[in-house]
Amino acid sequence: MEAAIREHPAVAECVVSAEATPGGQRRLVALVVPREDRPLDGRTVLTHLRARLPHYLIPGQIHVLERLPLTSNGKVDVAGALAGLAAQAPPGTRATTEGAGAHGELVERLRALWAELLELPAVDPDGDFFALGGNSLLALRLINRVHAEFGVDLHFGQVFEAPTVRALAGRLAEHDRAASCRVTLSGPAAGPGPAGGSRAAGRELFLFHPVGGSVSSYTALARSWPGPVHAFQSRALAEGSTAALDPDLVTMATSYREELERATAEGPYLLGGWSMGGVLAYEAGRQLAERGHEVRVFMIDSDLTEVRVSTTEAARHLEFLGDLAGGRLPAAVRPAVLGAPPDRLTRTALELSVTNGWLPAGTTAEQYDLLLRVHAHNLEALSGYRADKSEVPTLLLVAAGVDRADPVPAWRDMCSRLDVEVWPEDHYSIVAGDRPAAIADRVATWLEEPRVRH
Repeated sequence: MEAAIREHPAVAECVVSAEATPGGQRRLVALVVPREDRPLDGRTVLTHLRARLPHYLIPGQIHVLERLPLTSNGKVDVAGALAGLAAQAPPGTRATTEGAGAHGELVERLRALWAELLELPAVDPDGDFFALGGNSLLALRLINRVHAEFGVDLHFGQVFEAPTVRALAGRLAEHDRAASCRVTLSGPAAGPGPAGGSRAAGRELFLFHPVGGSVSSYTALARSWPGPVHAFQSRALAEGSTAALDPDLVTMATSYREELERATAEGPYLLGGWSMGGVLAYEAGRQLAERGHEVRVFMIDSDLTEVRVSTTEAARHLEFLGDLAGGRLPAAVRPAVLGAPPDRLTRTALELSVTNGWLPAGTTAEQYDLLLRVHAHNLEALSGYRADKSEVPTLLLVAAGVDRADPVPAWRDMCSRLDVEVWPEDHYSIVAGDRPAAIADRVATWLEEPRVRH
């Protein structure tokens, strides 16, 4: 990245650093010093990098400075530079209005809002919310603030469909609330990336939501994949209503497959997903193969025999909270939920979610209830799924740290061309930290292996 920046004739020196974000992720920050008498701004550097690097290597922030500040031991003081920039002006006045374009006033209001939520000194109108450090919790906060300040109700999935200030401003200006299940998490890469095998480079990837219905868990994987990445979110989250829930998993996968084919009529297709998302990928891939398409599928700790159907309302809340907590439910949560009176159950669970940081402050009871209902419905759909046999080449990554029956035999009974790998992770850590990048690398390598016929 630094080498690519230095290729610009107006750049004298630069440094790129990965800085922590409010959501606990990392964002790339570039500090650039121009040559004497050579005008340079962040937009020029951004345009230069977009022509040379894949999207996931583009810094979320680019700052042009007169010089690089140094620490007492001679290292570049990135944190000090960012703190100085943040102190130069109050939020809402730090970002230049250049490039606001259509809906200029709306764009500026959204830039100020994003800068506040993401704790940034400035936000480019074309900067991606998730590349800048956003996550599902911050997306919910954004939805609540947009409702409060603009009077427009956004659905959760629309943040993924319009992930830049400019795109979201267009949605708000037109009051466009239509949402599709397929959202684009990343566009075409400009060059080889971490997963840059010859078959993976530029290959379009389709991911399917896990049991919660959101596709926010795939943003890191999308950044690591060297080609376009699309993901299918729950129709109920996309439309903001449980009335849009599909009756069963096969129907759900069929609707996603039909939307996929409308967008990309011909293969070869590469499908994948974590947990329930892998099962949806398997079913959609099986249907595509039946229709004569070439397909490859990878599943991340997907269990065909998983049964988690709750028989009481309190149990549904506990299942949902357990997934929000990454499988590590604090001891005090269970008795608090089980002891709550029926008319206080949702409010109690919501308060626990906010207190423990699983959902942001400001989440409404209606938003919580939608997430809960989608989660419970998808668990029932997954438990009721009965797979048909498939000859689609499939890679299954199994998390070793899960107390359960071995999920592999059931998959081998159904899938004749199954490759299995066991990873030293649990069901949640396998898609956390640096694991998504490792998954992207492994899938790219798997596509190259001679055992898989292309």
